Amino acid sequence: MLDDLPMRATTLQQNVLVASLSPALQLRVWAWVGRRCMPRNPELVAALAACAAACPTAVRVKELLESVEAYAVAEAFISGCAGRGRPTHTIADVACGHGMVGVLLAYRFPHSSVVCCDLARRPAFDAMVDAFAREARKLEAWAAPLQNLSFVEGLLDCEDIVSMLGPEACVVALHACTEANFAAAEMAQRHGAKWVLMPCCMRTDACAPAGCQLRRCADDTRHALLCGSLAARYGCELLVQADRRITNRNIVLCGGSGASGAEPVRFLLPHAKETAAPHRYPDLYGAHAAAEAAAALLAEESTCGTCAVANPDEGAAAAPA
Repeated sequence: MLDDLPMRATTLQQNVLVASLSPALQLRVWAWVGRRCMPRNPELVAALAACAAACPTAVRVKELLESVEAYAVAEAFISGCAGRGRPTHTIADVACGHGMVGVLLAYRFPHSSVVCCDLARRPAFDAMVDAFAREARKLEAWAAPLQNLSFVEGLLDCEDIVSMLGPEACVVALHACTEANFAAAEMAQRHGAKWVLMPCCMRTDACAPAGCQLRRCADDTRHALLCGSLAARYGCELLVQADRRITNRNIVLCGGSGASGAEPVRFLLPHAKETAAPHRYPDLYGAHAAAEAAAALLAEESTCGTCAVANPDEGAAAAPA
């Protein structure tokens, strides 16, 4: 599917709208999203598709797919931590932009409070929330879907965000730049919270190891090295490489679970191939029993003591001792 989408030299074009694709290709995009985002709850895809139809500029192909990739890693990390007795009751999606990752996490974890934060609340965020109100499901006690989701306008370390952090929180920062990555990870660490980063632009002088000069490095090599430096600086426990065709800033770092060799965390990621994601979570909304009869699901499990590394061809693999 990815090879049939509009591309730049090696990655997806940035500004292509889902609504501008042919109907057949739109169906393939939504099928891909559905396999990686709560396949037992197809109403999630229906809500995203409704948003793309009602507000086309809110759902761009590249932003959609990279948000889904980031969501899948954050979801696996949060779920894996919960399985080891470190639940997440609060999620802060900081420097959130359009807020799609926060929306997806809020729908996946309806019993957790999810707060999106950026300097300004974009119309795309409201368009997604409105679409979920029309198409998605809700908990019985709720008046509408996504009652656990809110938005804060401000800096990522504003008081509204800091005050909600603690050992049962997770800070998520998708495509944050140099200082924002530092701020998100350090804010999480100060409060004993988990963190998930998908770095974007990073300055070599700020992110490379002290005294290290990078010369004649291809952009992908430079980005990987700087992400590795961040991983070492903040004690990364899970590193996942998303498909390079989606974005050239395709490395996701996770940490703060308190994992150790004696208490490994198991992270269950969607398979990197264009297949289905694992049905390992309860259908909290009681949606569409027919979805239970989905095709066989593929998954790779990882047991990590320090940092598990997953690449697009291998799912998740344990780091060498």
